[in-house]
Amino acid sequence: MKIKCKKQVLLQALQTITGVAAQKDIYPILANVKIIAHDGALKLKATDLKISLTYSLSNDQFEILEPGELLISAFKFFNVVKENPDEEVIVEKADTFNATIVCSDGTFKILGEEPEKFPPVPEFQEADSLDILGADFQKLIKKTLFATTTEKTRYNLDNVLVMILKDQLRFVATDGKRLAVCDRPCNENSSLEGKEFTVPSKGLQQIDRVLSATSPEKVKLGLIENQLLFQTDEVVLSTRLADAKFPPYEKVIPKDLPHKAFLKVKDFSSALRRVCWFTDEKNKSIELSFSSDALKLFANDEGAGEASLEMPVVFEGEPFDIKFNPDFFNDMLKIIDSPEITVFLKDFASPAMIKDGEDFQYVVLPIKPQEVASE
Repeated sequence: MKIKCKKQVLLQALQTITGVAAQKDIYPILANVKIIAHDGALKLKATDLKISLTYSLSNDQFEILEPGELLISAFKFFNVVKENPDEEVIVEKADTFNATIVCSDGTFKILGEEPEKFPPVPEFQEADSLDILGADFQKLIKKTLFATTTEKTRYNLDNVLVMILKDQLRFVATDGKRLAVCDRPCNENSSLEGKEFTVPSKGLQQIDRVLSATSPEKVKLGLIENQLLFQTDEVVLSTRLADAKFPPYEKVIPKDLPHKAFLKVKDFSSALRRVCWFTDEKNKSIELSFSSDALKLFANDEGAGEASLEMPVVFEGEPFDIKFNPDFFNDMLKIIDSPEITVFLKDFASPAMIKDGEDFQYVVLPIKPQEVASE
C-alpha cells in the first residue's frame, strides 16, 4: 500500500479517529487505526468495541499509488502527521505489516499488526434511516447531555433517552434532581416512528465532537440491533445502546404552575455567578425571592460572608421564596439560545420548570427547608 494525502485533511481525520481509539485497554489492538485504500477510496477505521468510527476522505485530497491496508498505532500516526513540516504526507507499507511515513527531512517507521485481526466496524444501512439538520442534532445533544449524571453508581442515568416521534426527535436526560427535554424536527420515517432507546453519554459526546469538527448540513440516523448509527458525508459512527431502562420522565414534569417569571438570560446569569461566590462549597444553596417587579438573589457562607443582589423581573403571581442548587441553573444558562427564559413555579417545595422557546423544557427540584436543616 502507498498513498499520498494532504496533511491538513489527514490530520482532521486522525483527530476524529483518536477520540475513539482505546488508549488503555486489555486489547492493545484497539489502540490502532485501520487504513484502507481500495477502489479509489481512502478510509480510516477505529473502535473501542462500544463506539466505532469510519472516516472517509474526500477523493480530491489524496492519491492511491498502491492499494492495500495497514493497521498501526492511531496516536503515533497522529503525532507524526501533526508535526510533519510538509503539506503532503506519504504513507507506504514497509516490511510485513509495518508502515513508513516519508517526510522531506526524514522517515518514520511505525510497527503494525495484521489488518484482518481488527474487529469489524458496522456499516450504515440507508434503508431504515431518517434525516435531520446537523445543527438541530447538535442542539439536541447540547441541551440534554449536561443534565446526565456523573455518578458511576447511577449508570441508568448516564444515558440520554431518544424518542423518534412522527416528525420530531426528542432527547431526554436526567440525573434524578433535574430533567432536560428537547425536541427538534426531522423527516418522517414510518419504520422508525415510535421507537425509543437510550444512548450512553460517551457516544453522544463523540458524535458532538464529529459535528463540531465537520459542521455537516444534514446527518442521517439508523438503528441496527443494539447500535445507533450516525452518518455525515465523511463519517459513519456507531455507538452501542445502553441496557439500562430510562425512568418514566413524564411523571416528573409539573402541570399546575400558577406563577410565571420572565428573566433576561444575560442579567440573571451575571447575578447568579456573583452570588455564587458566597455559597457553601459543600452544601450549595441560593435563595430566590420573587416579587411583582424584582428578583432578589441571596447566598450565605458562614466561612466567607454573604451576598444579596436584586434585578428587575416581570413576575406574574404571589410573592414567595424558593431555594435551589445554583449549579443546576448555571449549567442550564450555558446552553440557552434565547435572550430571555420563562420560569414557571408553584411553591417553595415544588419543582420549577424553565422554558427556552417551544422546544426546550428544564425541570429542577428545589432545596426544601428540611434538607437545608439536615445539612
